[in-house]
Amino acid sequence: MQEAYRQPSYYEGGACGYADTSYAAQESALRATFKRLLHNLAARRLTGGTLLEVGCGYGYLLDEARPYFDHRIGTEFSLQGAEIARATGAEVFVGGIEQISAERKFDCVLAVQVIEHVYQPLTFVKQLINHTQPGGHIIIATPDIGGVLRKAMGRHWPSFKVPEHVGYFDFRTLSRLMEKAGLIWVPATTVAVYGRVSRD
Repeated sequence: MQEAYRQPSYYEGGACGYADTSYAAQESALRATFKRLLHNLAARRLTGGTLLEVGCGYGYLLDEARPYFDHRIGTEFSLQGAEIARATGAEVFVGGIEQISAERKFDCVLAVQVIEHVYQPLTFVKQLINHTQPGGHIIIATPDIGGVLRKAMGRHWPSFKVPEHVGYFDFRTLSRLMEKAGLIWVPATTVAVYGRVSRD
Protein backbone atom coordinates (compact mmCIF):
# COMPACT_ATOMS: atom_id res chain seq x y z
CA MET A 1 0.00 0.00 0.00
CA GLN A 2 2.86 2.42 0.67
CA GLU A 3 3.97 1.92 -2.92
CA ALA A 4 0.40 2.65 -4.10
CA TYR A 5 0.36 5.89 -2.11
CA ARG A 6 3.59 6.94 -3.82
CA GLN A 7 2.07 6.66 -7.31
CA PRO A 8 0.78 9.87 -8.95
CA SER A 9 -2.38 7.95 -9.91
CA TYR A 10 -3.40 7.75 -6.22
CA TYR A 11 -4.29 11.45 -6.23
CA GLU A 12 -5.33 11.63 -9.87
CA GLY A 13 -8.22 9.19 -10.01
CA GLY A 14 -6.62 5.75 -10.29
CA ALA A 15 -8.15 2.42 -9.32
CA CYS A 16 -6.75 2.94 -5.83
CA GLY A 17 -7.19 6.31 -4.16
CA TYR A 18 -9.40 9.14 -5.37
CA ALA A 19 -11.24 7.08 -7.97
CA ASP A 20 -14.26 9.32 -8.64
CA THR A 21 -12.43 12.62 -8.98
CA SER A 22 -8.90 13.85 -8.47
CA TYR A 23 -7.68 15.22 -5.15
CA ALA A 24 -7.01 18.58 -6.81
CA ALA A 25 -10.62 18.76 -8.00
CA GLN A 26 -11.70 18.59 -4.35
CA GLU A 27 -9.41 21.46 -3.30
CA SER A 28 -12.11 24.02 -2.50
CA ALA A 29 -14.15 21.56 -0.41
CA LEU A 30 -11.06 20.30 1.41
CA ARG A 31 -9.86 23.81 2.16
CA ALA A 32 -13.28 24.76 3.54
CA THR A 33 -13.18 21.72 5.82
CA PHE A 34 -9.65 22.49 6.99
CA LYS A 35 -10.49 26.17 7.61
CA ARG A 36 -13.39 25.11 9.83
CA LEU A 37 -11.19 22.61 11.69
CA LEU A 38 -8.46 25.18 12.31
CA HIS A 39 -11.00 27.81 13.40
CA ASN A 40 -12.44 25.35 15.92
CA LEU A 41 -8.98 24.46 17.22
CA ALA A 42 -8.08 28.15 17.58
CA ALA A 43 -11.33 28.79 19.47
CA ARG A 44 -10.21 26.12 21.95
CA ARG A 45 -6.68 27.60 22.16
CA LEU A 46 -5.13 24.52 20.56
CA THR A 47 -3.12 26.39 17.91
CA GLY A 48 0.16 28.28 18.05
CA GLY A 49 3.77 27.16 18.06
CA THR A 50 4.71 24.23 15.85
CA LEU A 51 2.48 21.95 13.79
CA LEU A 52 3.15 18.47 12.39
CA GLU A 53 0.66 17.07 9.89
CA VAL A 54 1.11 13.38 9.08
CA GLY A 55 -0.19 12.51 5.61
CA CYS A 56 -0.49 16.08 4.35
CA GLY A 57 -1.45 15.30 0.74
CA TYR A 58 -1.07 18.43 -1.40
CA GLY A 59 -0.66 20.62 1.68
CA TYR A 60 -4.05 22.31 1.70
CA LEU A 61 -4.33 22.08 5.50
CA LEU A 62 -0.71 23.19 5.94
CA ASP A 63 -1.46 26.23 3.79
CA GLU A 64 -4.62 27.13 5.69
CA ALA A 65 -2.64 26.73 8.94
CA ARG A 66 -0.27 29.63 8.16
CA PRO A 67 -2.08 32.15 10.41
CA TYR A 68 -2.34 29.66 13.26
CA PHE A 69 1.18 28.23 13.65
CA ASP A 70 4.70 29.67 13.63
CA HIS A 71 6.20 26.63 11.92
CA ARG A 72 4.51 23.91 9.84
CA ILE A 73 5.90 20.49 8.93
CA GLY A 74 4.27 17.67 7.00
CA THR A 75 4.92 14.12 5.86
CA GLU A 76 3.56 12.58 2.66
CA PHE A 77 4.30 9.26 0.91
CA SER A 78 3.68 10.73 -2.56
CA LEU A 79 6.72 12.50 -3.99
CA GLN A 80 4.44 14.58 -6.20
CA GLY A 81 2.18 15.41 -3.25
CA ALA A 82 5.15 16.46 -1.12
CA GLU A 83 6.46 18.74 -3.88
CA ILE A 84 3.08 20.46 -4.20
CA ALA A 85 2.78 20.77 -0.40
CA ARG A 86 6.22 22.42 -0.16
CA ALA A 87 4.87 25.29 -2.27
CA THR A 88 2.93 26.36 0.85
CA GLY A 89 6.22 27.22 2.53
CA ALA A 90 5.98 24.27 4.89
CA GLU A 91 8.79 21.79 5.45
CA VAL A 92 7.58 18.48 3.98
CA PHE A 93 9.24 15.06 4.20
CA VAL A 94 8.58 12.19 1.80
CA GLY A 95 7.42 9.13 3.76
CA GLY A 96 5.66 8.57 7.06
CA ILE A 97 6.17 9.87 10.56
CA GLU A 98 9.40 7.86 10.85
CA GLN A 99 10.97 10.49 8.55
CA ILE A 100 10.81 13.00 11.40
CA SER A 101 13.91 12.90 13.58
CA ALA A 102 13.27 11.62 17.10
CA GLU A 103 14.29 14.84 18.83
CA ARG A 104 11.72 17.00 17.03
CA LYS A 105 8.65 17.73 19.16
CA PHE A 106 5.55 19.71 18.21
CA ASP A 107 2.84 21.66 19.99
CA CYS A 108 0.15 20.17 17.77
CA VAL A 109 0.17 16.91 15.80
CA LEU A 110 -2.58 16.31 13.22
CA ALA A 111 -3.47 13.12 11.36
CA VAL A 112 -6.55 13.72 9.21
CA GLN A 113 -7.99 10.72 7.35
CA VAL A 114 -4.83 8.70 8.04
CA ILE A 115 -5.38 6.23 10.87
CA GLU A 116 -7.86 4.15 8.85
CA HIS A 117 -4.91 3.32 6.55
CA VAL A 118 -2.65 2.14 9.40
CA TYR A 119 -2.05 -1.56 10.10
CA GLN A 120 -0.82 -0.98 13.68
CA PRO A 121 -2.85 1.96 15.00
CA LEU A 122 -1.64 1.75 18.61
CA THR A 123 1.99 1.90 17.47
CA PHE A 124 1.09 4.79 15.20
CA VAL A 125 -0.53 6.81 18.00
CA LYS A 126 2.52 6.19 20.20
CA GLN A 127 4.68 7.56 17.39
CA LEU A 128 2.53 10.69 17.35
CA ILE A 129 2.97 10.98 21.13
CA ASN A 130 6.75 10.71 20.78
CA HIS A 131 6.69 13.81 18.56
CA THR A 132 4.37 15.84 20.79
CA GLN A 133 5.58 18.35 23.35
CA PRO A 134 4.49 17.68 26.95
CA GLY A 135 1.19 19.52 27.25
CA GLY A 136 0.76 19.47 23.46
CA HIS A 137 -2.23 18.15 21.55
CA ILE A 138 -2.92 15.33 19.12
CA ILE A 139 -5.90 15.55 16.79
CA ILE A 140 -6.96 12.49 14.79
CA ALA A 141 -9.83 12.62 12.30
CA THR A 142 -11.24 9.51 10.64
CA PRO A 143 -14.52 8.42 9.01
CA ASP A 144 -17.06 7.52 11.71
CA ILE A 145 -18.26 3.97 11.20
CA GLY A 146 -20.82 4.55 13.95
CA GLY A 147 -22.18 7.72 12.37
CA VAL A 148 -25.54 8.50 10.81
CA LEU A 149 -24.15 8.61 7.25
CA ARG A 150 -22.68 5.10 7.48
CA LYS A 151 -25.91 3.74 8.95
CA ALA A 152 -28.00 5.41 6.24
CA MET A 153 -25.77 4.28 3.37
CA GLY A 154 -25.06 0.79 4.66
CA ARG A 155 -22.56 -1.11 2.52
CA HIS A 156 -22.52 1.79 0.03
CA TRP A 157 -20.76 4.06 2.54
CA PRO A 158 -17.85 5.59 0.53
CA SER A 159 -15.33 5.04 3.32
CA PHE A 160 -15.50 1.28 2.79
CA LYS A 161 -12.39 1.43 0.61
CA VAL A 162 -10.51 -1.77 -0.12
CA PRO A 163 -7.58 -2.27 0.12
CA GLU A 164 -6.67 1.17 1.52
CA HIS A 165 -8.81 1.36 4.65
CA VAL A 166 -7.74 -1.40 7.00
CA GLY A 167 -9.30 -0.16 10.26
CA TYR A 168 -12.58 1.54 11.12
CA PHE A 169 -13.36 3.57 14.22
CA ASP A 170 -16.24 5.26 15.96
CA PHE A 171 -16.01 7.79 18.78
CA ARG A 172 -15.80 5.07 21.45
CA THR A 173 -13.16 2.88 19.82
CA LEU A 174 -10.96 5.81 18.76
CA SER A 175 -11.17 7.28 22.27
CA ARG A 176 -10.24 3.92 23.77
CA LEU A 177 -7.25 3.63 21.42
CA MET A 178 -5.95 7.07 22.36
CA GLU A 179 -6.39 6.41 26.08
CA LYS A 180 -4.62 3.05 25.72
CA ALA A 181 -1.69 4.92 24.17
CA GLY A 182 -1.47 7.08 27.30
CA LEU A 183 -3.26 10.24 26.22
CA ILE A 184 -5.69 12.23 28.31
CA TRP A 185 -8.95 13.75 27.04
CA VAL A 186 -9.21 17.52 26.95
CA PRO A 187 -12.95 18.31 27.21
CA ALA A 188 -14.38 20.20 24.24
CA THR A 189 -17.92 20.77 23.05
CA THR A 190 -18.15 18.95 19.71
CA VAL A 191 -14.80 17.21 19.33
CA ALA A 192 -12.66 14.98 21.48
CA VAL A 193 -9.16 16.42 21.74
CA TYR A 194 -6.42 14.44 23.40
CA GLY A 195 -3.21 15.75 24.90
CA ARG A 196 0.06 14.25 25.89
CA VAL A 197 0.43 13.80 29.64
CA SER A 198 3.20 16.05 30.90
CA ARG A 199 6.09 14.11 32.37
CA ASP A 200 7.29 17.20 34.32
